[in-house]
Amino acid sequence: MFAKNGLVDELKKALSERLLNTELDEHLVGDAGRSVGNHRNGKFRKTMLTGTSKVTLDFPRDRNGTFDPKLIAKYQRRFPDFDDKVISMYARGMSVREIRAVEVTGNHIGDAPVLPDLLSQIAPEQEIGSVTVDGAYDTRNCHDAIADRGAHAVIPPRKNAKPWKPTTAGAVARNEALRASKSLGRTIWRDWSGYHRRSRAETKIDCMKLLGQRLMARDFDRQVAEVQVRIAIMNGYTALGIPVTKAVG
Repeated sequence: MFAKNGLVDELKKALSERLLNTELDEHLVGDAGRSVGNHRNGKFRKTMLTGTSKVTLDFPRDRNGTFDPKLIAKYQRRFPDFDDKVISMYARGMSVREIRAVEVTGNHIGDAPVLPDLLSQIAPEQEIGSVTVDGAYDTRNCHDAIADRGAHAVIPPRKNAKPWKPTTAGAVARNEALRASKSLGRTIWRDWSGYHRRSRAETKIDCMKLLGQRLMARDFDRQVAEVQVRIAIMNGYTALGIPVTKAVG
């Protein structure tokens, strides 16, 4: 398993090539590829030093030569942290869920205003069971957007919260949460409502930071594209960590 060209090296190769191909797909549908009719142009081989072994990878190419992977840079030959990053991602709960929606904004825009846009990125025919977020999202627009999707809002009311006029389904649900929070106490309400599930999203973001604490692009549109690429990489890791179950007999 751990010998040269053993199972572990095969997994490294399969994972890396899958993520590189995902990056190229994202690059080709982005502005850099769409504006000039860019497309795939075969592959080339490169041997990487991963810290514990040498792995020969098939790197995908684009016709215009503008593709520069974020996972492994174009001229990079060493990837000493590869093993540690993969192990660390799964140790932190990497295989829990996929990232389904993302919204990149400037620091002048708060969290709550973008929640409706995030929910709209999930197809209407796909059911959303619940939305668990922190107290910053305790606004009418957020509760209404969640209610419009038929989902259950798990949002801790603010400490000085007052009941809203029950004019919408979101306001009614929020008032019920407020009554439960005051009746049970905030600590018990958090356990009772399943508010702790919010940590799953925080864990996922923590894993994504392993790909780099900062964005490499300077232009905002390219920063958005870079975030999308990183998410595609993360979802690639997630897919590899999900077991496939088949009935036997």
